[in-house]
Amino acid sequence: MTKEELWKYMLKTNPALKGQRVSLATASLRKLFDLVWDIATDAERDVRAETDSIKHADLPPVLAKIFGGLK
Repeated sequence: MTKEELWKYMLKTNPALKGQRVSLATASLRKLFDLVWDIATDAERDVRAETDSIKHADLPPVLAKIFGGLK
């Protein structure tokens, strides 16, 4: 996800951020932090899964199946 895509998503979930001067309550700031954290960890999981599948693609099929089952 690019920075622009993340910003568009955040504006979609919190339209108040479109204003010139924005103030956030503690609870809102926490919600924003949690949202960014969740998006980042989901992206990291996607990258790890892709990297793991690339690593196992070079293995013989029997070993790739064994290592593919390990998490």
